[in-house]
Amino acid sequence: MGKYDNVPEAEVVINYILNLWKRGLLVVVKVYGAPGTGKSYLCRRIMEKLSMKIYGKDVSGMHCVVDSLLGILDFIKLPKPIKFLTIEEVAAIFPSRRAMSTENVVAGKVFDTLRKKGVIILLNFPVNKSIDGHIDGLCNLSIETLSLNKKEKVCVAKPMRLQINYSTGKVYHHKLKNSDGIAVDRCIFRMPDAETNAAYENTKDDYLNNLYKRESLRVKKKIEKEDKELGIKPDVQKPLSKRELQVYDLRYGQGMKYKDISSKLNVSISRVGKIMQCIGKKTKKPPKDSFSTGKKQ
Repeated sequence: MGKYDNVPEAEVVINYILNLWKRGLLVVVKVYGAPGTGKSYLCRRIMEKLSMKIYGKDVSGMHCVVDSLLGILDFIKLPKPIKFLTIEEVAAIFPSRRAMSTENVVAGKVFDTLRKKGVIILLNFPVNKSIDGHIDGLCNLSIETLSLNKKEKVCVAKPMRLQINYSTGKVYHHKLKNSDGIAVDRCIFRMPDAETNAAYENTKDDYLNNLYKRESLRVKKKIEKEDKELGIKPDVQKPLSKRELQVYDLRYGQGMKYKDISSKLNVSISRVGKIMQCIGKKTKKPPKDSFSTGKKQ
């Protein structure tokens, strides 16, 4: 028997979210914590719990998870979107210290539209205060993931009710209270549906692969720009033609002499020499051999 078997799940969190939502308020929950502490698990579990409360069945899935501004806009354009949405990697979409970036400028309108559509927003990111200040100020609940016990399939978290002073911008943190009026310091969330979890992992792998490709391209373009400004010419390796590849393989792969290559390809020795010169220019490694001087090849 596990130590969490008789511990009730965090209904206090779900009830608080639903209370705000039923009053027509914008509900923004920020979920943050160290890598591997269960942020994504927790978000999907909250969506499952909300789904059962709102729809009477589990309608959550990967269609309720986005990881880009375009994904958020596509979700908004749906005629009848699901009433909850998890935004992954929020710090990458709406980063702090970039208040005038295009994404952060449109963030207010995007979140207001989600409010009008009655969508509960879950924000997933690693470090608190790493997202745009305006969005951070919209959050009315924070959940810090503390640990993930995969053996017992439980995520331990610390929920806090947020209250912002709109004149000063200062945020006050309060503990949630359960039905008995007792302040909740820690709570647990059980693991989400296994099938949805597997789909999420595949989607996250695709997202990270695309992220790495974009970052590689960004760095490459930055280097090219700096090289151009400094007058550094790139060491371009031009592709070899079909005939050049043949000669390259015969000469360097098989170690054949010019006359043997000439005989095999039925071309003159001088032609072989010219092809070798082209190979040298394209590979930036001019051949040391000389077919015209009579030196030993």
